[in-house]
Amino acid sequence: MKGTQLEPFKKRWFCLDTQDRKQLYYIGRLNSEEQGTIFIGIARNGYTAKEITPKSPCGYKWKCSILPETPQRVFLFMCERERKKKQWLEAFRQV
Repeated sequence: MKGTQLEPFKKRWFCLDTQDRKQLYYIGRLNSEEQGTIFIGIARNGYTAKEITPKSPCGYKWKCSILPETPQRVFLFMCERERKKKQWLEAFRQV
């Protein structure tokens, strides 16, 4: 499902649960309850994580981006540093 993004960019904190194949996201760094969950499936079922360079990085300082894609939705995941982006991309690919 490609197209224009309708939701505004919001800063979130993430945790990757490799055992249950989920990415959990939180509103704040110290929140104990997740705001939402993204299931991470296998590539042949339409799940991917790609490294991208956004044309317009939402006016933010983050230019290191990953595009996790599920059959239902495409997400934009931005990191502050190139090293973190590579770590997250590798973690997605291992799951």
